[in-house]
Amino acid sequence: MVGLTPAQTLPADLLANARLLPDRLAILPLIPKRSVIAEVGVALGDFSQRLLRVCDPELLIAIDLFDLHAKPGLWGRSTAELFGRGSHADHYRRRFVEPVREGRLRVLQGDSATVLDALEDASLDVAYLDADHGYEAIQRDLQAVQPKVRQAGWIIINDYIMNDAEGSNAPYGVVQATNQFMIANNWEMIYFAFHVYMYCDVVLRRVGGAAVPLLDPHWREQYYAGLEVSNARLEQALAALRASTSWRITGPLRGLRRLLMR
Repeated sequence: MVGLTPAQTLPADLLANARLLPDRLAILPLIPKRSVIAEVGVALGDFSQRLLRVCDPELLIAIDLFDLHAKPGLWGRSTAELFGRGSHADHYRRRFVEPVREGRLRVLQGDSATVLDALEDASLDVAYLDADHGYEAIQRDLQAVQPKVRQAGWIIINDYIMNDAEGSNAPYGVVQATNQFMIANNWEMIYFAFHVYMYCDVVLRRVGGAAVPLLDPHWREQYYAGLEVSNARLEQALAALRASTSWRITGPLRGLRRLLMR
């Protein structure tokens, strides 16, 4: 295809244990609880929230440039509407005040490969890569993250597609860099998760791991049931907060802040 560089063909042995999943949400119940997870490229935190709720990690490390506030708009909304007068990092930290306070979420700002390189070796159970989709950037991220993932750990690659098929049609380097990494370093694909526009996810691990976990056929019901329980707990906590004396006392201050943020 014009403008696209072909990817290396994956040998059959690196696909022998691969299983198909309906979408990336189906990956989450397969991640062991209390794992250490690095999410590289967190955007506004929607997937971070899913990781925290479903996977219940011991630690989620959120890595991003946190520079989206510098753009004029995102996904049809102005950044002024999304972030107010604050920054992308401010928005993310406000959204996850409790996990940060509890030590379950660590926020690291900077170039993804540089930040990954500074992590302790063999400290991650799962690395989810969703940062720059250019070939060189994915290469750098994969090279940096490989020694940080434990022997039985996973690397999950987001948007395993050749180009931005839904938006600008700009070419990506995700497939090329991922296939090259798998062949050069003997990593196999264990899951291929579909997406309605084929922005698929693939899960990689070193060759020679344990049997690939099977997806419970009722995973979706369990997934949403877990979200309902989490939402109910959050609503109870919020109701208790709003009923507290301190909430009533600080009401005028919150109203003033909203006026100033307009």
